[in-house]
Amino acid sequence: MYNTSHKRDTITQKWKSPIFKNLSPFEKCVYSYLWDNCDWAGFYEIDHSTIEHYTKIESNEIESILENLSENEITISNGWLFILDFIEYQGNGNLSPNNNAHKAIISSLSKNMIHFKECLRTQNNLAPYEGLVRSSSKGKGNCLGKGNDKSISLVNNDKETSAHEPTYVESTYDRVYNNRGTPCMRCGSKFNELCKKPRAECVSQSHITYRERK
Repeated sequence: MYNTSHKRDTITQKWKSPIFKNLSPFEKCVYSYLWDNCDWAGFYEIDHSTIEHYTKIESNEIESILENLSENEITISNGWLFILDFIEYQGNGNLSPNNNAHKAIISSLSKNMIHFKECLRTQNNLAPYEGLVRSSSKGKGNCLGKGNDKSISLVNNDKETSAHEPTYVESTYDRVYNNRGTPCMRCGSKFNELCKKPRAECVSQSHITYRERK
């Protein structure tokens, strides 16, 4: 029935998640479409007419659906969106430039992070991969997601990084769970508590803030 040459992992547990259960049927449909059609790093250039064509949801409803999804599932900036935790959900949490399967993901990060230069929430989510992203010129745009103004940019920019040269992967930063709603489904951390598992073992990267250790 289908060509199986292009397959992706799905998270069956999402159907039991309070956040996913509270999405409308249209929101679940659009989110599933984005999951299947984003690139290997989780980026998607927003095209309302294409989403409408495949989901049969009116184009004038799609913008509000995307805004609602940006509360928890995605971030939006400069006509692009990024699915939070997509890399980890696909089992690629430990990216390596020496791994052929990871080269397309790393290339996408380097190419598309420019669209999210001012999106602190996306930067928080992808901070563990900072060392894999090459420098880019400064971009403009507002992110609909929620961020932390103390984030360090993934893409090098002298004005933004001069005060914080160390990266998140160094021991000078703590990983703090920042979801006020529910505890981390993997390690049980509650709001404002330190994450109880190593980054590679935790699936809640979208709810993690990197805080400089005092």
